[in-house]
Amino acid sequence: GLENGKIIEQISGEDYPTNKSSEAGEILCKGPNVMKGYWNNEDATKEMIDEDGWLHTGDVGKFDEGFLKITDRIKHMIVNAGGKNIYPGPIEDLFKTSKWIDQIVVVGEAQNYMAAIIVPDFEAVEKFAKQEGLKFNGNEDLIELDEVKKIYKKELRSFSKELASHEKIRDFRLVANEFTVDTGEITPTLKVKRRVISDKYGHLIEDIFRDDND
Repeated sequence: GLENGKIIEQISGEDYPTNKSSEAGEILCKGPNVMKGYWNNEDATKEMIDEDGWLHTGDVGKFDEGFLKITDRIKHMIVNAGGKNIYPGPIEDLFKTSKWIDQIVVVGEAQNYMAAIIVPDFEAVEKFAKQEGLKFNGNEDLIELDEVKKIYKKELRSFSKELASHEKIRDFRLVANEFTVDTGEITPTLKVKRRVISDKYGHLIEDIFRDDND
């Protein structure tokens, strides 16, 4: 069974609730399979295992028709100005199904709405620009074209219909260079370094929220 997001009793066989669904939250573990703590490191143990014996994995997950799915990391969680918790991973995965988006990072810590830094799929954008007879000389020109920006405004509106109100992407900025290992924005396992993105594109993020914060 579940209580406050924690599994409080074992369920197996025919009694297992295969239709169990839940909101997203941190995955906690408890049982004989869980370590008692770190050797000679009480502080680290207290940080990982709470007073009730629950080990905090740092993973975000939810039950979906009986299956526990890992969707994000708790350290990636964004808390908006209203105190709502937003997990960017699933939102980014949704938008990356668009043929126009290669890479995307959701931003909006302590803000009234979510926004995004987007690396376009330049192959698709360049093909569109040529078909429309638009003049450009490289990616920097492409992301400044009004016709291109309209595509992304439409995509954001369309995909955001599937999101909760506090998760919807209200604004964005396009960037001309993809995130790579060599330039430091992603790890060798292709995970986004969110702090690096925030620092490198801080001026764009500030520009997005400037009017809202004035």
